[in-house]
Amino acid sequence: RGWVPAPAGEPGTPATAPRRAPRERLVAVAAHDALAGVRVVARDRRLRLLVGVLSASTLVEGMVDVLVVVTALDLVDLGDAGVGWLNAAWGIGGIAGGAFALKLLATGRLGASIPLGGMLIGAPLLALAALPSPACALAALLILGVGYALVESAGITLLQRIAHDRVRARAFGVIESSYWLTTGAGAMLAPAIIALTSPRAALAIVGAALPILVLARANALTKFADAPTPARTVAAHTERRELEPVL
Repeated sequence: RGWVPAPAGEPGTPATAPRRAPRERLVAVAAHDALAGVRVVARDRRLRLLVGVLSASTLVEGMVDVLVVVTALDLVDLGDAGVGWLNAAWGIGGIAGGAFALKLLATGRLGASIPLGGMLIGAPLLALAALPSPACALAALLILGVGYALVESAGITLLQRIAHDRVRARAFGVIESSYWLTTGAGAMLAPAIIALTSPRAALAIVGAALPILVLARANALTKFADAPTPARTVAAHTERRELEPVL
């Protein structure tokens, strides 16, 4: 059963080739798509910068998740309930930051939103490291929430703007994958920094990281607002391809 006659002198061969198990096929397809997304981002200078900055912000986010607990319990003595209060302040800041982000995007200040958001994430942590108190901790997390809303809103909007339709889904896949990887890495890195230094020093180190990055790349990030749309980019690429035989 399952064998077909073969020409004389040759053994029978299976009627159908062995099929890969469905689970193996799914894993292979997922791995192929993931690598394709990485290649899409790696080939585009603007996507590389944008994904890099967003990944750095989520790495810091993972570390802040740990620092919130340490701050509430050890640094400002807010107790167990204080962890909830600080996270609530972060969430309220995110809501307020979302409204602020919409206003900035409506006025065309898209490129400046990421550097501004990065500063609003880092500066409150530096202030909290210098002046640890319950009031300062609540204010710091509130402002930090505003900063994250700006970075995420501007980052996602820019990604949709600079990525072509054919590769946009893969670029979003890279962003989502990097979020889980970097927040997890940040959550593991923060305890090591605290153990090697102190809670206040860890706040200062984490708080300085993102402002340094966004200030170093502020010029390139602000130019994103004037970046050509994918349609214009493809049209320009087509024109260059048509001129190549002439040149």
